[in-house]
Amino acid sequence: PSATTFLRGDNSWQAAGGGAWEYLSTSTFTNVSSVDITSASGISQANHSSIACHFEGVFPVNGNETMSMRYSEDNGASFSSAGDYNYASTGFQDNGSAASRYGGNISYIAISNNNPTSSVNTGLWGWLYFPMTTQTSQDINTTWQLSCTDSSGNVTVGSGAGSKRSSSGGDWDAFQFLCTSGNITGKIRIYGIKQA
Repeated sequence: PSATTFLRGDNSWQAAGGGAWEYLSTSTFTNVSSVDITSASGISQANHSSIACHFEGVFPVNGNETMSMRYSEDNGASFSSAGDYNYASTGFQDNGSAASRYGGNISYIAISNNNPTSSVNTGLWGWLYFPMTTQTSQDINTTWQLSCTDSSGNVTVGSGAGSKRSSSGGDWDAFQFLCTSGNITGKIRIYGIKQA
């Protein structure tokens, strides 16, 4: 069976329909400036309604930096740094204090509720979802549930959402993860959620 089939109750294999998850690829990286999720990673507007990314210990090499993301409308040939991203996240640290972040009209979406430290064990762990759409008249919204440890050793769990205003030149079809400063290390597993 392939990644686009599932096992029926009678132990036969059947093609996966809309909503089925399809494993696409794994990106393992060390000390890179960014990680680009494009068609080379297996994502496709024709095949997937959404993309799910599982973060496994993604951290800034320099430590104490904010993890962020940007969108592309040309399959990763360029990523928009226009100041029209917005985001908000809420969470709590294991010491009971709140850990909320928000920003508007800026050049990225911050996806870490608190600055993760420079270790695979304390970096970002969890899920992020990116919708695939061919519509140019709507904003694109990303959501996530992630945990990390800050530079003081406090574990933060939280969730958030970010968006970018609709493009006049094309549709958003790829995205990029990076730090606000410095390089990143870690692993991201990429899954496609099938179209109907």
